Amino acid sequence: MWDDLTKVQQETLEFIIDYIKTNSIPPTYQEIAKANKVTIKSVAQRLVQLSKKGYISLKKNIPRGISLTEKVGFSIPQQILLKVFTSCKKIKSSVKLYQPEGNIFLPKDFLSSDDEHFFVFKLSDNSVIHNHLDINLPLGTLIVVEKIKAVNDGDKVICIHGNDIILGVVKELNGFPVIGTRDRSAIPIGGNNATVVGKIWKIIISF
Repeated sequence: MWDDLTKVQQETLEFIIDYIKTNSIPPTYQEIAKANKVTIKSVAQRLVQLSKKGYISLKKNIPRGISLTEKVGFSIPQQILLKVFTSCKKIKSSVKLYQPEGNIFLPKDFLSSDDEHFFVFKLSDNSVIHNHLDINLPLGTLIVVEKIKAVNDGDKVICIHGNDIILGVVKELNGFPVIGTRDRSAIPIGGNNATVVGKIWKIIISF
């Protein structure tokens, strides 16, 4: 099996397969480099060779754009293409997504409904972001977001509050929805207060 691959190429391919089996998505170049204790340049060279030998296909300018081919003998779940944005603003009563940064392939079973109701928000220094979730999210983190019309208690959401982007959990206070903050204060939702962009469906942290 894989007799035409060098030992290093086999190890790289095995890592990609194991990563996909565990996470349902392909690894990034950085994750492969960290796991194998090599440089990103070295990873790129290995992936090019695996692509030339027909084991993977590489999609340029798409995060996690590594796909396995039938030659591997293992297939990944059906995938869909979602747009990636790095900023959003409130314009009158609606939310507009800004600064698109390409697309990303994700497993279709990540989503609960048609992909037209989803997009991906990438944390970057393009916007002021206040994270009130119970997990630290570095720049580069990808957040799969579902567009929703109403929020429920306990939903993790992305909101716009003034010029800031808020990540937090919806709570009910005196019968009204609010975003709980780390300092135990609350940001009201609705009206001239915080506007919900969408429900956080999946968080993908890239290192």
